[in-house]
Parts: sequence; C-alpha cells; structure tokens
Amino acid sequence: MAADRGGARGEEALAKLAVSEERLRFARDLNDLLGRSLTDVAVRTEQAERTLRGDREAAAAEMFAVRDLARNSLREVRTVVQNYRAVDLDEVLASVRAVLEAADVRCTVRADTGSLPPETRTLLATVVREGATNVLKHSKAERCTITIENGVLEMSNDGVSGPVGEHAPIGLAGLAQRVRAAGGTLQAEPVSGGRYLLRAAVPA
Repeated sequence: MAADRGGARGEEALAKLAVSEERLRFARDLNDLLGRSLTDVAVRTEQAERTLRGDREAAAAEMFAVRDLARNSLREVRTVVQNYRAVDLDEVLASVRAVLEAADVRCTVRADTGSLPPETRTLLATVVREGATNVLKHSKAERCTITIENGVLEMSNDGVSGPVGEHAPIGLAGLAQRVRAAGGTLQAEPVSGGRYLLRAAVPA
C-alpha cells in the first residue's frame, strides 16, 4: 500500500510539474509578445491622434500602420499558442529525474541532446514524460535508466511483473502514432530480468 501511495504521489507531482512548466513558459512568452506589441500600438495611436487635426493624411497613414501592427501581433500570438505544447527536453529530463527520485526510484540519465533539432527534442520530451508516468503507475520500480543517443531514446525500469497486457498503457498508442508520423518508431515491452523498456527512435 505504501508503494502504491508513493507511486500515486509521484504521478500527481509529475503531472503538476508538467502543467506548471508549460503555464509559466506560456505566460512569459505572451507577456513579452503582447507587452511589446501593445506598446507599439499605443505609441502609433497617440501619434495618429496628435496629427489628426492638422494632417488627416498623416493620421490615416498612422492608423494603417496600427492596423498592420495589430495583424502582425495576432499572427504572432497564434504562433505562440500553436507552439504552446512544445517543451524543452533537458528541462523535462531534469524534472522527471527529480520526480522519480522523490518517489524513491533511483534514476540515471545519460543524454546527448545538444545536436537534436527542435521537433525531435519536443517529441522525445513527450515520450520521456509519458514513460515516467507509466513507471510510476504501472510498476513497482526501484531503478530507472534514461539514455538518449543519436535520436534514440531508451527508458528502462525494473519492478515489472504480471501479464504483458498490464504494462501496455493505452496512452502509448497515440504517442506511437506521433512518433511514426515524424518518421520514427516506438516500442514498449517487458524484457528479461523483470524490466520494461520504452524505446523511441526519431530522426536526429
């Protein structure tokens, strides 16, 4: 029972940490973007107001500029929102390690991530996060090892027993589709020694 409670607490902590990370990054990006854009709009609007009485053509030109600024800002906001779920791989690795160890799972990370393109980093970060959730939820792990080399992620943990089906979380099916869509492969299965191996290979 204690192990189950520890796993539940670890899983909850991982979820909260992931949400907090994304909210903070999203808020920071929007603050920077909208702060700059709205300042520009305010300045150009004030300029148009000052010139309105004496030079209507100049005022109209300023308002056209304000319109263009607003349109550009809208496009930038949409880009930020579309990229909202992009996560930093190194931050996720550090967070996952901290959460697993807080749940009494000794976690070793050996990751060469510096040369990976942004799309690959985001995808592998998603796999790592899902893998950590499954370690906490579907095993009684004491050890977990995460390695990344040349775009290949291997995440292995002990504490696995029972039928294979018990250790094939549904969430991995959707993740496997995303990996395949990016030209990669994802495998997740029990291996010898009571271990479970999650392996994702994506273009590096």
